[in-house]
Amino acid sequence: MDPREDIGLAFDEAERRTSVAPPPLRLAEAAAPAPTRTRARRPRPDAPSGAAAPDPAAPPAGDPAPEAPGRSRGRLRYLELYLTGRAHELLLARRDVGQTFGESAMEALRRSRRWLVETYAPPPADPDDDFPPPRRSKRRFQVDGGRHVSVGVTDEEAEAVARLAAQVDLNVSQLVSVAVEHHYDGDG
Repeated sequence: MDPREDIGLAFDEAERRTSVAPPPLRLAEAAAPAPTRTRARRPRPDAPSGAAAPDPAAPPAGDPAPEAPGRSRGRLRYLELYLTGRAHELLLARRDVGQTFGESAMEALRRSRRWLVETYAPPPADPDDDFPPPRRSKRRFQVDGGRHVSVGVTDEEAEAVARLAAQVDLNVSQLVSVAVEHHYDGDG
């Protein structure tokens, strides 16, 4: 017996069967993609009428290559570096007043680039040898007095740092450490 009958409430059998969850989806509804709203693009007045539309899947022009190191934030790309203690001390002591770590590191890389390529570039492959020359390990097992530093550079500078690191076969942290030590220690 239903307690509502005791107090004189009339009810319908359909009212008793209320469900909390929505009805299950049929297979045809589950397979259909969800509808999306898209805005129609109006052609630019300065664009030629027969111009091909840009590929929406392609990255916009000016975006850094996906292999660029660091993380993008605003107009800068921040490189997370693990510098040697000596490089960190030199970076702190020798940079100009108001100069950021990124500006100091890029100055050291620009001024030490030729020396880095001459000193650290791997030897060319011997044409008579069937085997390529052994690659240098990019992992440093010990960093004397290592310090973590976040260095802000532009996207173009980050790509240039990545290209130079690949050219001399060093990781980015080791490349910046060596360049800072060479440039700010009086050798560069």
